[in-house]
Order: sequence, then C-alpha cells, then structure tokens
Amino acid sequence: RGSHQVFLEPEGLDDPTVYPNGISTSLPADVQDAFVRTLLSVITNIGYDHQDVLGDTLPEIAGEKAGIIKPHTPVVVGHTHPETQPVFEAFAQKMQAEPLVYADQLYEAKIQRIENHKSVLNISRAGEPYADYFVLDAMGAYQQQNLQTALASAELLKDKLPISDQNITKGLANLKTLTYFIGRWQILHQQPLVIADSGHNQEGFAEAMQFLHQQSCDHLHLVLGFAQGKDHAALLDLLPPHAQFYWTKPSVLRALPLEILQQQVERAHLEGEFFPSVAAAVQKAQQVAQANDLIFIGGSSFMVADALHLTY
Repeated sequence: RGSHQVFLEPEGLDDPTVYPNGISTSLPADVQDAFVRTLLSVITNIGYDHQDVLGDTLPEIAGEKAGIIKPHTPVVVGHTHPETQPVFEAFAQKMQAEPLVYADQLYEAKIQRIENHKSVLNISRAGEPYADYFVLDAMGAYQQQNLQTALASAELLKDKLPISDQNITKGLANLKTLTYFIGRWQILHQQPLVIADSGHNQEGFAEAMQFLHQQSCDHLHLVLGFAQGKDHAALLDLLPPHAQFYWTKPSVLRALPLEILQQQVERAHLEGEFFPSVAAAVQKAQQVAQANDLIFIGGSSFMVADALHLTY
C-alpha cells in the first residue's frame, strides 16, 4: 500500500530498480542522481494512514502520493476511487504523464481456491478471458488487487524491458522464493495453524479480517498489538467478538503502551489477557490452542517482525 517507481540504472537495462517511496512523495537528491530516468510510477491504492504527514482526507493523501508522477512517464494506479481519481488525472495532465492506467479497470483477478498455500486465480483483461489457472505464491483476498496492479505494470513495461508472459507467470508463481516476500498472510506453523499478517491501517486490517472469517477452524485466537498514531478504535471494531484475545505490544518505541491499549479494549467491550511481549502472548496462545484452532498474529508490521523471530 503506497507508491513505487521503476528506474533505469546508469548501466542500462540489465538491472532496473523498483524504489518504494513509502509515505514520502519526493526522492532524496542523492537517490535521484543515482538513476537515469523513471520508467513507470505506480500508486497501489489510497487509504487512511499517516494522516499526520499526508493529510486527513483521501484527496489530500492522493495529492501527496501523486508526487511520484514524473513528466512524460506512464502511471499505474491500482484502485479507482471517485475521490482520488480527479487528483491523479489532474496531476498526470500537468506532468504530461501518459498513459495513466487504472489497474482495476484493465484487469480483474478472482481467487478460485488455495492449493499448497498458493492462490489459484481466474483473470480477465478488458472483459476478456486472460488466464483461467494463474498461480500466485501469496494468499489473502487483497492479493487480487495487488495482482491486477502488478499485471498492469508489467504490461506497460514490456516495451522497455525484456518481460515475457512466461516471465510474469513464473515470477508470480514463485514470488516468495524470488523476492523473499514475507509478512502478508504468512504461515508460521501448522497444527495449530499460526498466521501472521502485517495489515495495520483500517483498509489493510479489514481485508485481513475478511480473509480470516473465511478460514475453517475450531477456535480463533488473536495475538494483537499496535503502533501509535493509528485509529485504534476503528481497528478494534473490525475484530470478531467470538475470538480469544491475547493483547501485547511490539518491541519498538512506537508501540502503543499496554495501559492505553487496555483502556481502548475496555471501551470496545472486548476481553482477553495482556502480555508484556509478543513472545509471551504467542506462547500462551500456543498453550491454549488445539490442533484444529487458528492463531492470528497482527495489528502492526512490528508485531509480525517480532513473530518471525520466534520458534514454533
């Protein structure tokens, strides 16, 4: 969730670089000097996050994200939204950046089933069949939108980089092996199933909870902690009330203190135990959970980082 740019390095086409801009819309001067030119700007989608930096409304946030659009450079926007679309179109017109492509208007990806912890999707392009068996080495309903953005981006890069359909198919089917992709709906253990997901704003967390509802298990155990500066009340409203909760905090300075988290949990009329560390919370969840239960670890990228260092 954010903005990215694809660059050519001075040596030429051999090593194009994807630069994730994060919440910033401008590159440091030394980074700009390191590259020849931008091949493509990608804005995945826009949600309410980092409002203290980006603004309080979707158009304001979109205006900040649009700063990565460069003159005479194609742009891919992952998601069409009536509040942000005029912002992107005005900025692209100002920069004479074309084409401006909305990935969800060009591609539609639908998960059909899960095989060996990989998503099998049906994909259409411009309303016509594109692939009826497309394998993505990632899980989660939100990966449908991510895949649409990736396919639209690859299509626009084909006339600039040696990208074949076979490259795309093989690359996405082996995403984790090739890119060390971690932290999104990542399975850490079986029996009980332990899953970690780094969705941390309202949109990302809602998507994770939606996919969690689709899972089959006897009992659900949620190990949760958050960073400061989020709308925690909105996140807590998304939680399934029937789950067993283990509240904690990640090991970073930005972690939401347990005493503040406890107040918010009480206001949300939720229950559960509180633990001083992710390790302690996960250990208790594993002690309680049975073989057919599911343990979910999330609420923050920092929670997932702590979880990945544990032994299961």
